Order: sequence, then C-alpha cells, then structure tokens
Amino acid sequence: LLSVAFIATIPIVSCVLTSFKTQDSIYNNSFFSFSKEMFTLENYKTIFNSGYFKALLLTLLIVLISVFISTLLNAMTAYVLCRFEFKTKRFVYMLILFASFIPSLTMQVYIFKMMATLNLVNNLFTAVLPVRYLPLKISPARIMQPPVLQG
Repeated sequence: LLSVAFIATIPIVSCVLTSFKTQDSIYNNSFFSFSKEMFTLENYKTIFNSGYFKALLLTLLIVLISVFISTLLNAMTAYVLCRFEFKTKRFVYMLILFASFIPSLTMQVYIFKMMATLNLVNNLFTAVLPVRYLPLKISPARIMQPPVLQG
C-alpha cells in the first residue's frame, strides 16, 4: 500500500518541483535534479499577473451554478417519475434511457451551432443554460423501484 502511495505521489512531486524551475532548466537538466540556480518564482509571478485567478473564479461560478441547476432539475424529474402515476410514464422512462445512450460530447457541436444562431456565444448565461443538461442524468432503474422505509 505504501509503494502504491509513493508511486502515486511521484507525478505530484515532479509537477511541484518543475513549477519552480526555469524553462531552460526543465529542458536541459534531468527530471529530478534541483539546485539553487534553477530555483525561480517567475512562473508564479506570471500566473498572478496574467489574470489566471479571474478565469478560475469565473469557472468556479459557472460550475457551481451548473451543478445547482442540474441537480435541481434532475431531482424534481426523479421525484415526479417516482411518486406519480401517469399514462406516459413508461414512454418518459424510455426517452430518458435512450437519451442517455447519446454521448454528451456529440451534442456539443449542435448546441454550439444553436447558441451561435441565437447570438448567445461568449456569454456567461450560455454556459449555465439548462439546455446543456439534456438528456437528464437520471437512472430509470433506480426510479422504478422507490425506496421502502423500514420500521
């Protein structure tokens, strides 16, 4: 177990060590060689001055909003499909099941074309539109058998 942990930490350690090296020392020296001459904080100065953290915060905002909307929509859909009986319930299950067979990456081109047609490209609102979360990520097998309370 310790050997697996050691092997798993090697890439992390090498990334941290490499981040303190200059470009020349990365290409010209061995992988784990490190000396005082190679040590530099220029890479971190470049990151702090480049607006990287603004992009990171924007990404975090998009992720939080997207996860919230996706979880809310999927939870509401799962609740309705689990608790209520209606004529087209089986059809909705099959629709969700068949939609989950389509990889979401293949849909990105069409979604981008649709957003470009609507002039919604390069917009924060576009990144969090609920259209991105279709097909819903609901497992029909888990919904079909609602949980039974014991006791």
